[in-house]
Amino acid sequence: MARPLDPVARRGEILDQAFALFARLGFRSLTMRDVARELNASTGTIYHWFSGKEALWSAVVERQAMRLITEAVAALPAGSPEARLVALADWVDHREVDLQGVFRVAMDSGGQGEETRATLTAAVRTLQAAVAEQIPQPAPEASRTLTLIFGALAMRSLDPEAPRMRALLGLE
Repeated sequence: MARPLDPVARRGEILDQAFALFARLGFRSLTMRDVARELNASTGTIYHWFSGKEALWSAVVERQAMRLITEAVAALPAGSPEARLVALADWVDHREVDLQGVFRVAMDSGGQGEETRATLTAAVRTLQAAVAEQIPQPAPEASRTLTLIFGALAMRSLDPEAPRMRALLGLE
C-alpha cells in the first residue's frame, strides 16, 4: 500500500512545479490543467490546494520570495553594514539568472486582480524589511537598495554588459 504523502511536501512540490511552468509558459498561457499534467495528477488535486490560477500564482510568488530572502540572509556575514551590503551585491550577481526568473514570474501576472497586487505589495514590503533589518540603513535607503536590485536585474536581462551590483550600489 502506498504511503500517504506529506501535505507540506506535496504543496511545496506543486508550488515548485508551478513556478517552473509560470516561468516557461507565462501567467496568461498557464492553465491549472498544465500544472496537473506536469505533476501527473488530476486537476481536482490542484484545485484542492488552490482555488484558482491567481491563488496558485500568489502562493508561488510568496514561496519564491521567502526562499530567496532566507538564502540571501544566510549569505550575509557578520560585520559592518557595508560588508553585508557588499555580500548582498555579490549574492545578487551570483544568483542573477534565478533572480531574473523570479522577477519575471512576479511581474508576468500583469496585475490580474486584487490578490496579485496584494501579493506583490506584500512581497516587496517583506524584501524591503529584510534589507533594512540585515543592512541597517534609513528606510529610504532600504527602498533605494531594493529598487537598484530590481532595476539591475531587469537591465542585465536586456544587456548583460550593464553594471554589476557593486558598481550600482557605489561599492567599487
